[in-house]
Amino acid sequence: SSCADQRFPFEGNFYHGSIGYYSIYAEASGTFCSSDNTAYIRVGVVGTYDTNGNNPANDRGEYGYRKSYWYMLTGAAFILFGCVTLRRSFVSCTIYARRCDSIIEPKKP
Repeated sequence: SSCADQRFPFEGNFYHGSIGYYSIYAEASGTFCSSDNTAYIRVGVVGTYDTNGNNPANDRGEYGYRKSYWYMLTGAAFILFGCVTLRRSFVSCTIYARRCDSIIEPKKP
């Protein structure tokens, strides 16, 4: 209501850098209100973008969801590596704690 005379159509493609080359993107459209500098948008498409895809400056978009197998593979490898590292750290700490428990004398009441 306060933007009745000061609203303009708005379309935007938002690319977010992540693991890879512009890996996550969102396409939105809506209305921009110049009186309060706010864009009222509706997100139409969210997806992942492959490293072998078009340069974002030349990307004209498409309907539907884009899948990035590179993003999925790299993300899965990163999560797997993190889990293995946490597991190894837990095992190392457990072994170290057992070794220290056998060396230290028990506390006397």
